[in-house]
Amino acid sequence: MNSKITLFVLSILFFSACDKTDIPPGTLIPANTRLCLTMKHHADVVEDTEVYIKLNSEEFPGYSGFAYDTLIMEAPNAGQVCIEGLVYGNYWAMAKGFDADWGDDVQGAIFFELTQFAGDLDTVLVVNEF
Repeated sequence: MNSKITLFVLSILFFSACDKTDIPPGTLIPANTRLCLTMKHHADVVEDTEVYIKLNSEEFPGYSGFAYDTLIMEAPNAGQVCIEGLVYGNYWAMAKGFDADWGDDVQGAIFFELTQFAGDLDTVLVVNEF
């Protein structure tokens, strides 16, 4: 019994004595996460959409591409984009494109949060006529 208590106390001392590097507020920590977005309109995949990303925003930035941090890429053919190398934080993703099947311009947006527990995200970004 004494050996278990001694081991427990030594464990606490060992882990509490470790050098912990403080991470300054505002530091961007890379998330080991892959985000895949599939753009859909009326349950059909929309090809050739532009996808924009806004970092550190909980408020919807709107549908102007200028309000976003970056244009990630166009989603050719499969109507899907996959993004790696994002950092932990709150994001808005916005997509604009043309649905050739319906003959309409479409747009949509989605909010998501990357945390250390998020894992890979594979989701649908619903777009509608505008």
